[in-house]
Amino acid sequence: MLTDQHELSKLSGNSRTILTGFDYYLTEDVLAGISIGGEKTRFSMGSNGSNRLSGIGVTVSPYVGYILNQYLTAEAAFSYGHSINDSNQDLVGIVSSGTYDANRYMGSLTVSGYYSVKPFDLKGLIGYDIAHLAPNNFTDSLANRIKLATIDLQQVRVGGEVSVDVAEFQPYLSSIVSIDTINSGNDRGNDDGSETVRHGRVGVQVGGGVKANITDSFVVGVQASTMLARPQEKNTTVGLFTRLSF
Repeated sequence: MLTDQHELSKLSGNSRTILTGFDYYLTEDVLAGISIGGEKTRFSMGSNGSNRLSGIGVTVSPYVGYILNQYLTAEAAFSYGHSINDSNQDLVGIVSSGTYDANRYMGSLTVSGYYSVKPFDLKGLIGYDIAHLAPNNFTDSLANRIKLATIDLQQVRVGGEVSVDVAEFQPYLSSIVSIDTINSGNDRGNDDGSETVRHGRVGVQVGGGVKANITDSFVVGVQASTMLARPQEKNTTVGLFTRLSF
């Protein structure tokens, strides 16, 4: 669930995503994989929530990981997504509607460190993320040509995780601090038509979950997280996952 209360970009709604994929050790130290998913979104927008935006999309995400040594790993991932969106806006009693598609590109680099202080397993990470959303312009039901702004986000991530083995279960807690180095997704729409690019916005994502080893090769789990410390913005995620090893 995502809520944004910035005056010029108010929205509230949710997104549902399902992912599947596989990965394979190319060597003892190199892992490569790909995930494919679908998503469905629905948001209310505007100061009174009368405007609606809904969409469906697909995502393809290849990734690669490298074991540097017994304490460090490095991961790189790229993601491409395409969505088709329906927009409905109430323009003082006159409804404007239309459909447009959008392309989303994302990339990330992460270095993770691992250490054990029995009975706890500790993980730390530092990473950098880049995201670019490019919606296409469209003509609405009132014959107006609607121009949509692109959105760029770049941020640094620093965080950690602590877990413990309890029989066949592994509960864990995590915390990640993100700092925006570029964010053109808020406060758009200046009087001269330009965008305001924000820097330095900080968020803290806290979460937790539990993994269960059903067998040596089959793992299931549940996880949840929420974003704190970002003024006027809330983002909560809940997920279920399974992993089968051959």
